[in-house]
Amino acid sequence: MASKVLNNTANDSKQQITAISDLKPKHTTKMVHVKVLHSWSQNINHGGETMEFVLADENGHKIHASCKKTYFESKGRLLLVGVWRNIRNFQVRPAGGAYRTTNHIYKISFNQATVVTRSNFMNDELYLNLVDFQSVLSETLDEKLLIDVLGQVLDCGAVETIQCAGGYQRKKLNFTLRDINDSRIPCCMDIGDDKTLMPYESNEDSQEYINKQIDQADKRGQRDKWLLYPTKNIHEMKASTQACNEYVLKVSPRFWLHLMVKDDTGVSKIMILDKVANGIVSESPLKLLNGSWDEVNIIKQL
Repeated sequence: MASKVLNNTANDSKQQITAISDLKPKHTTKMVHVKVLHSWSQNINHGGETMEFVLADENGHKIHASCKKTYFESKGRLLLVGVWRNIRNFQVRPAGGAYRTTNHIYKISFNQATVVTRSNFMNDELYLNLVDFQSVLSETLDEKLLIDVLGQVLDCGAVETIQCAGGYQRKKLNFTLRDINDSRIPCCMDIGDDKTLMPYESNEDSQEYINKQIDQADKRGQRDKWLLYPTKNIHEMKASTQACNEYVLKVSPRFWLHLMVKDDTGVSKIMILDKVANGIVSESPLKLLNGSWDEVNIIKQL
């Protein structure tokens, strides 16, 4: 039965896809084409065990989805993180409460009629809605919504065990995130399964390893900033019409790095300015030139 559900794509090609942003409670037979971004299981006292998902369509709109234990085998197990699926015949209900995973006012609930089928579409898009650190620190964001942030991990402490109401224990990890502007956010992570931390806890040189990684990250400079921009191949880059039209009054001397870059779509010459170049080479211009300025003269002739 599960195999039939997974491969039943003939009917899907005939049914119109509904955008996530257009979903309403009246839509019980609609179909969405989505990528599974996150999945986890939870157990609520009155609601029982469920599988929860965050789904995104090709436009980047996201919605929360929930699957009861009854449908784990026939539907939930088909929704692996990173895959695209067609989902049809589901309920659309209001989304409320704290710790909401998306800003969509509705969420999807699977039922007996829900059908999950395979999609051949593939991409590497993470569909992150990154929030800058200053907005987080301003304390003006909606506390009911979960957000995405990107930063470098600093000051990672040891796992702590805390006593909770009811006599059970939980583990937490405190650390600091830093962005490219050196803004910092204190963070606390609840550790549900500390097995993922065992290789670091059992390694006597773990702190030295962490310090080494932080030092290397510092040398990379603005490399993390590149993750905020879409990836383009060389052909798309050459076809781009983007240009800098700003009128600049204040300038200062800089060095640059000339690269010949090649991929499957073409070859291009790229000039990278000092801050980014330093993240690639991790050496000073003085050390690279070794007292010889012949390379500089050759570049000027070009």
